Amino acid sequence: MMLSFASCNTEDGYNGTTANIYDDVKAQGTTVLGFSKDEAFDYSVESEEAPMEAPSEVTPDGASDVTQGRKIIYSSNFELESRDFDKSISTLKNLCEKYGGWFENSNVYGNAEYGNRRASYTIRIPVENYNEFISLQDTIGVVISTNENNQDVTEQYIDIGARLESATLREERVLKILENASRLDDVLALERELADIRYEIESYTGTLRKYDSLVSYSTVYVSVREVSVITPREPATL
Repeated sequence: MMLSFASCNTEDGYNGTTANIYDDVKAQGTTVLGFSKDEAFDYSVESEEAPMEAPSEVTPDGASDVTQGRKIIYSSNFELESRDFDKSISTLKNLCEKYGGWFENSNVYGNAEYGNRRASYTIRIPVENYNEFISLQDTIGVVISTNENNQDVTEQYIDIGARLESATLREERVLKILENASRLDDVLALERELADIRYEIESYTGTLRKYDSLVSYSTVYVSVREVSVITPREPATL
């Protein structure tokens, strides 16, 4: 990354644009604000960093060894019908508590008098309890439909982690240069650069935290519909 301030005045007596300073440093080995070319401008190390290794993660019981150490977001969706709505909701809440989960979102609507109540829940379950929790959905009501969507975000996680390390390195270098800056224009330009870098760091850090949360706690969407007659299941066809 090339710093964008308009001019510099170094201890070597050089006065010119940032680009000219960089050329002079390369040609003559002079310093910039008291730092060598490698310290002040060389960001090539960012592209040469060894890739981060995916951290080991807990996976659902019974998961294949292939998924061990991967960053996988487990999620599933269940549509249930029940002739005893209150009992079904009570069972769901008990299972959620038993397996260490919580309701991230819940909606209940309809009228008990007319037997047309519906409920929808977004439930977060610790990933190590995920398989067992979803295997018990038929104890809540009759499962009408289900689908599962497991997303492997290992590559994205590693990429963002590498970007975060790179941004942190740039922040350290700009801070070193800023300590030796004396001209007001230089200081203001460096502070703007520093603000941009710190915004990147906050963004990358937030994204990694979001991934960590989604990987550690699987997401289960459950909808329960109150009915007087259960919808017949269509026979499976080959």
